[in-house]
Formats: sequence, structure tokens, C-alpha cells
Amino acid sequence: MLKILDVIYLGMNLPSLKKEVEDQETYQSFTKKVVRSDDDSCVWICFPGWNMPVDRAESVGFLPNQGTKIIYQGPMSVIGLSPKQTEDSLERLKNDILITLDREGLFNKPIKIFGFSAGTLPAFWLANHLSAAKLIAVSTGYRLGEGIFNSLITLETKKALSKAGWNKNAYDTRVAPFNQENNIENLPVGEVTIFAGKHDTYVPHEHSVIMFEKLKAAGKNPKFQSFDLLDHVSIALYLGWLNKNGKDPYELEESIEEDLAS
Repeated sequence: MLKILDVIYLGMNLPSLKKEVEDQETYQSFTKKVVRSDDDSCVWICFPGWNMPVDRAESVGFLPNQGTKIIYQGPMSVIGLSPKQTEDSLERLKNDILITLDREGLFNKPIKIFGFSAGTLPAFWLANHLSAAKLIAVSTGYRLGEGIFNSLITLETKKALSKAGWNKNAYDTRVAPFNQENNIENLPVGEVTIFAGKHDTYVPHEHSVIMFEKLKAAGKNPKFQSFDLLDHVSIALYLGWLNKNGKDPYELEESIEEDLAS
């Protein structure tokens, strides 16, 4: 909503974000929740992004209403204070996902991935490496360093990186294999959707546009939905409202019909 909610949310959460960046144990930890459903058609691996506890993500209601969900909170260190932290965090997530899929008996289900904001980094990387059947990215970046150095929400991370001698170009050179733009090759054709708010101050709208154009250039036939009046916070709330009121913003009912027809 014209950046208002972004500013309010940042003001309310800046102290906790600063504390998490300073506390390495918190910064590198993650939690998860497995939500089983009578609908066993697929498994959604969900990354709701920074500062988004699982219970808050469920309360917002913007996670896909389909299949079993594995919901991750963190780790914030995916947005690493060094490229090594990013690499280590993503590998830990991948290992945990593989263990969880095996333990829950879900390896035989189609894997679909949802990412919001910072969660789009692991979402693209894992979708590309796990042969995902579908990917939904809300407020996506295309390069991690570019995102960190152009966002209000990552001010503390930017300070830490700058102090350590990093700039966005040097950082992106080191984390290039993990950036969204370099995790396109194995994504499913016609099954990648990007949502973006025109007034997003955490993930600039043009970053979502750039990622959409890269997907198109790679022949992935992506879908793109842009909201003229929404910022970063309000796009999550709006998609949640649509989802909770049966509006099917992710067109999951349509995909089920297509699966049955095939």
C-alpha cells in the first residue's frame, strides 16, 4: 500500500532484525513444520522469508492450499554475512529437506516450491536442483548482493558486509551459483509464477521484472502478476486474503484439473 506498511513493519522489527544479525546462533538457525493434509497430491516446500515465523506465515494465509506443506522459518544466514554462510545455509536446508522427504514418505510426490522475499533465493536454487513441478515466487530478487544493497530491510546486513569489505558486485560474483538468475535451467516450463508489488521497498519491483524476463529468455514461459498499489508487506496480506477466501490466487485448482486431464 504505497510503501506505508513497509515503513511501519520495518520500524516495528528493526531492533529484532539488528539483534539477529549480531547473534550468529540465531542468524544461522532454522525451524520447520510439516503440515499433513488429506490431499496427498503433492508436497509444497515453503520459504516464507526473513522474520516470518511459521505461525505468522500460517496466520497470513498466503501459503498454497494444496497437498502436504513443509514450512521453513529461516535461516537468516541464507542472506549471508559472507558468501560461505549463504552456501552453508543452503546446503543445510537441502540436506534437511531430503531427510524430511524420506522420513515423511514424500519422495514419490511431486515437489512444488513456494518462496517469498528472501525465501525466493532457496526457492529457485532448490526448485532447479530438485526437479520441482511448480515454483511460485512472490517478490523475487535476481541477484543476492544486488538485493542486499538495494533494500531497506537488509540495512544491518549491508553494514556488516560493507565493514568486511564487500560490495554488491564482488558479493554476487562469489555467490553466483546460488543466485536466482543462475537457477533457471531445470525449472518446469509453464509452471513458474512471479508476483510483485509496484511499491515494494524491500525487494524492488524491477528485480522481479528482471527475473521474469530472464525466465522468458530461457524459454520457461513464466507467468507474472504485478499489483499497482501494493508494497512488500501488503502483497503477502493480499495474497493471504485471496487464499483464505477461496479466490485461488495461485491457480492451483486449474493445475489440478490439468493433471487429471492428462
